[in-house]
Amino acid sequence: MADASSQRFIQQVSEGIELFEKLHQLLEDELSIIVSRDLDALNDMTQRKHQVLREIESSILERNQSLTLLGFTPSEDGFKQFSNTLSLSERGPLIENWTHLTHLLSQIRFANERNEQVVSRNKANVDQLLNLLQGQHTANALYDQQGSKGHYSAQRRIGKA
Repeated sequence: MADASSQRFIQQVSEGIELFEKLHQLLEDELSIIVSRDLDALNDMTQRKHQVLREIESSILERNQSLTLLGFTPSEDGFKQFSNTLSLSERGPLIENWTHLTHLLSQIRFANERNEQVVSRNKANVDQLLNLLQGQHTANALYDQQGSKGHYSAQRRIGKA
């Protein structure tokens, strides 16, 4: 049977799973908000994500501190060394939870990258529409000395003057 510090670490891993699941769900909900272009809902979602991210940060710091207090480094190797000190009945569920936690982290990274790509595509579409409305065509884009985009047609008018 693990001591109270070990039990606390095991509990913190479970709490981490809950927080990561919450963040993953927020990212899934965020995608539909991005697609619908609801700016108020997106602002609210951003606030909720920031809150969960603060909770995750706090959870990770506490988990690392617990592992350090148990005499292990807060790393994958330290986790493996710690789990090897547990009985088989405690080690199995902990490793299963740890694997679930790392899998959730991968899912969160994927969902975040997906949302970022959708936002980037939406921004590119809006930029293209704005350029069309302003009479600027991407074929007329040039780069100035600072490396910023300029517009050839605008430079031609100045040159004609």
